[in-house]
Amino acid sequence: QFLWLACGAKSEFKQEKLLPIKTRKIIAYPDCEIQKNGVTTYEEWRQKAEILNAQGFNIAVSDLLEKEASNEQKNEGIDIADFFMD
Repeated sequence: QFLWLACGAKSEFKQEKLLPIKTRKIIAYPDCEIQKNGVTTYEEWRQKAEILNAQGFNIAVSDLLEKEASNEQKNEGIDIADFFMD
């Protein structure tokens, strides 16, 4: 029922990589980190998802880590696997 995929790096969350699964409902779980420009990866991916959804994708970006990760975990830039294995 579910297909878990890693995109490889935050910059790899892009149309070319997602095209093979365009017809599926996609829930993206970005790493919990603040980038050098002050923007979170969550916010960056949310903006990308808006653009992709306008092109026919069905992408929701989860804010689970933004809401639930501790400050220490955020400073470490954890991902969804780190969160559940901790």
